[in-house]
Amino acid sequence: MSRKSQDTLGYIYLVATTFFWGTTFVFSKEVLNYLDPFSYLFWRYVIAFIPLVPFIRIRKKDLLDGFWLSITNAIALITQFVALTTINASTAAFIVSLSIPLTPLLEMLWLKKRQSSTVTLGQIVSVVGFLALSYVPGEKFSVSIGAFLMLISALAYTVQFVLIPTLHIENQLNTSAYMIGFTALWSLPFTRSFSIPRGVLSPLLYLALVATTLTIWLQLQGQKNVSATTAAYIFAFEPIFAYLFAHFTVGENLTTFGNIGALLIFLSALLVQYGEYRTSKATGS
Repeated sequence: MSRKSQDTLGYIYLVATTFFWGTTFVFSKEVLNYLDPFSYLFWRYVIAFIPLVPFIRIRKKDLLDGFWLSITNAIALITQFVALTTINASTAAFIVSLSIPLTPLLEMLWLKKRQSSTVTLGQIVSVVGFLALSYVPGEKFSVSIGAFLMLISALAYTVQFVLIPTLHIENQLNTSAYMIGFTALWSLPFTRSFSIPRGVLSPLLYLALVATTLTIWLQLQGQKNVSATTAAYIFAFEPIFAYLFAHFTVGENLTTFGNIGALLIFLSALLVQYGEYRTSKATGS
């Protein structure tokens, strides 16, 4: 296969990954009509773990890395699932994407990493976007419990994004498998349903096998031939895919302020990615 064909295939893999991630919000809301958040997390990650079992290698470092990442992963997902019982899929997707502008802020506070003015501008835009997304015309301004929980989810993902480079992960597939297994274990003590309702089996299998297991493989394959910067820009489109999927499948719509807020959050993600790219290019890192 030629280099150009490999690059094209890499783009296709990453766009597919981002699309599948974007669909999870609608399907998760459907599953949550049948299962409580902890039971949903348990079954989704148990099913996702099964196809990875043959590829697992017993390596202490990968196991420990997966263990630490599973903590932030479980917190991010549980808060997200609880939030999805109260807010629509599109709003949830845009709020959780705030992890993009939050990541360089945490790196600055935790790792003392400097950030550019472009990144700071993106973060300011993201705050305005969040406030606009939370505003309901004719009502006193307040942040709903669902929006607050999604913000906690975004913060948990932010910690995970900052933590990953510090771990110096050696085998991403093996570490991901351990992370998925430990995530299922964290939810086990709180799981109330140890059987899968018939009406939820199809979306649950999709969320586990396609949106979780398959996307790990697609991401790993795609990033072999696509730069990290380009991949980050592609991943920034996840809430756009979520918005479009929710609109065309279940008829979800945002208010005028909601649309403005969503657009601002998306633009903030692009600004932050661009600022990070310029900084890394200037420093040669």
